[in-house]
Amino acid sequence: MKILTTKVGGVKVKLTATSKELMRVGKLWKRNAKAALKKQGHVATGDLFQSMHPKLSLDKKGNPQCNLTPDVDYWEFVDLGVKGAGGERKSGDKDGESWEQKAPKSPFAYSSKRPPLSVIQEWMKTKNIKPRNKGTGQFAKGTHKGLAFGIQESIFRSGLKPSYFITATQKRIEKKYAVPIALAYTKDLAIAIAKSIEDGYNN
Repeated sequence: MKILTTKVGGVKVKLTATSKELMRVGKLWKRNAKAALKKQGHVATGDLFQSMHPKLSLDKKGNPQCNLTPDVDYWEFVDLGVKGAGGERKSGDKDGESWEQKAPKSPFAYSSKRPPLSVIQEWMKTKNIKPRNKGTGQFAKGTHKGLAFGIQESIFRSGLKPSYFITATQKRIEKKYAVPIALAYTKDLAIAIAKSIEDGYNN
């Protein structure tokens, strides 16, 4: 495990206890985030599910922190959702009915580019999603591609619902373990100050 080191008032502080506590909390955060993904049905290929690893670092002010940034480029879309392009539904649906927005507050939004069809088809294959007869519920004649186009249009217009698997679990973890982390940091700081005083006497 990486042991962080920082400086406080010119004193070098080896953050041994803090690093251990942060990593312990990071592992709990990871467990909670994976549970949130699984509960909401966001485990398809498993790439996102398996890509989370807690990492220790210092922020710009030299404060210790633990990050749980997944190693896939689309994780923020899953976490915060994507706002749809909206518009009225095509003929055949209720006149004047607009597409319901699943992530109206998301910082991300579809504008003209639709989600990749190949990704949707791969997801359908993983989830074993096939065209069904509306009356009987049995598998109906039709291509996966046709159904994929329908899903693509729905996602483009309505957007993607946020899961907050990182954002929400982070807030809960930080609130619950703020005190143990602070105590570990205080312990490391006290040891560093005592060592600095001792070194000063010996010089």
